[in-house]
Amino acid sequence: MNSKKIMENAVKVESYSVYDLDDVVKLLGDYKAQKKNVYYEFNGHKLYSMLDDVDSCYQKVVGMSKKDFEVRQARLRKEMEEKRAAEEKKAEEKIPEWIERGKKFIYPQQEEMWKYCVDVRAHDLYHGNDLENALDIMECLDNGGTIEEANKILDDENHSGTSYGITLSIVLSFSKRGPEFYRAVRGADISERQMKELEKIEKENADYERELAEAENE
Repeated sequence: MNSKKIMENAVKVESYSVYDLDDVVKLLGDYKAQKKNVYYEFNGHKLYSMLDDVDSCYQKVVGMSKKDFEVRQARLRKEMEEKRAAEEKKAEEKIPEWIERGKKFIYPQQEEMWKYCVDVRAHDLYHGNDLENALDIMECLDNGGTIEEANKILDDENHSGTSYGITLSIVLSFSKRGPEFYRAVRGADISERQMKELEKIEKENADYERELAEAENE
C-alpha cells in the first residue's frame, strides 16, 4: 500500500497520556507493533503509525531530527544558564549600591529591613530589576515628583503581573510617600487585606516621623 492510501485509510486516535512528542512517538510505535494503521494529531501535524518513525515525527513537528533537536535544546539551556549566572553576578555586585541608594529615601529605622529586602530581591528571579525600578520611583517621589510622574516610571518598565506587584510593594513598604502612591495607583482595586496592610504601614510611618521629631528635640 502506498503512502497516499495509508494516509487515506488511517484511523484517528486520541490519548490522555500524551504530553510531548516522545509520547506520540511511543504511542504510534505501539500501534505499529500491532500493525494498526492510525494517525495522531500533534501541534497541527498528522503523524502516522505506518509511515512515521522518530525522526520523521520530529522533522514534521520541529523541523529537524530528534538528535539535532536535543543538541539545540542543550545549547539553549547552556545559554540560559550562562545568562542567568551573569545576571546573578551583576545583581550581587550591585547590592552595596542599592543599599546605599535606598538609604536616601527610607526612614533610618528601616535600614535593616531595607538591607534584607535588597538581598532577597537581588537573589530572586528578576535579579533586582524590580528593585531598581522601585528605587527610581522612590527617588522621583522623594524629590517632589508627582504621582503621575512616578506612575509613568512604573508603567514604562513593562512589568509582568508578578514583578509589577513586587515593585509596587517595595515602594509602599519603604518610600515615605509609598502609601500615597499605592492608594493613587491601585485606587478602588485595593482589597480588604491590602487596605489593612496599607493602614499598618501608614501608622508605622507616622511612628517613625514622631520618633525622628522627638530625637531632634532632645
